[in-house]
Amino acid sequence: MDIPASFTAEQGTELCRVLAWDTEFFGKRIGLVLSNYLTPERVQLTDAWAQDNAIDCLYFLANMDNPASVRLAEDAGFRFQGMRTWIERTLDDTLHAVTLPPTAGLTLRFARLDDLEMLRPIARKSYTWTRFYNDPNFTQAQCEQLYDIWLTRSLHKELADEVIVAEQDGEPVGYMTCKLPNSPESKDGTLMLLGVNEQKRRNKLGQRLTVEALWWFARQGMTVASLATQGHNVAVMRFYERLGFITRSTQFWYHKWYNTHF
Repeated sequence: MDIPASFTAEQGTELCRVLAWDTEFFGKRIGLVLSNYLTPERVQLTDAWAQDNAIDCLYFLANMDNPASVRLAEDAGFRFQGMRTWIERTLDDTLHAVTLPPTAGLTLRFARLDDLEMLRPIARKSYTWTRFYNDPNFTQAQCEQLYDIWLTRSLHKELADEVIVAEQDGEPVGYMTCKLPNSPESKDGTLMLLGVNEQKRRNKLGQRLTVEALWWFARQGMTVASLATQGHNVAVMRFYERLGFITRSTQFWYHKWYNTHF
């Protein structure tokens, strides 16, 4: 079957796409199912597309409101790798309720490029619960490098508009990366990466960085701040709930490997 790199299963609906960055980084041909639902026909078409495009791994992000689609994915060989939960918080007067008093020796400031070498080890150790770490086909070294690159590109303002750093006694010990919306009509800022030095996890550093980021978004005219986090990580969910975040949506991440078996 001759199916191009992206194809249409239904009139006007693009279903699959090769992910160039993931493919280059992991050294595997990786694609994404663009639809959040599967049908028996779509399963056949995605498998045919994967074969014709020499795909090693296909990502599928499933909406929870269609159990039949989830069962189809699992029956077709997609393996669950994690729960993506979008949470949000309004940026209104209730922000004052979560503002924390200053701590001696602790400064919150915008990142500088010379912070990078101190922050990179934090990025390499802070996200071990994510779907990439959960998938045994990706090595730990690859996963660590993925988040190292993400942080590096954020400090260079490629993947973030601002990075807030926690500095304790002159040493950068944590960060939060922040992204403004691409559309001027949107007022929804996105929190991206939160990382804290595990030896310095005191004085509520994660909470202080998050609150500082919320205030930064508010000063930029945002009315909502949101982020995608791992819904299966109860500690993380409780952390954000204590700061007033509520759930917007929940989806399941699946990976299907065509050339590797575990």
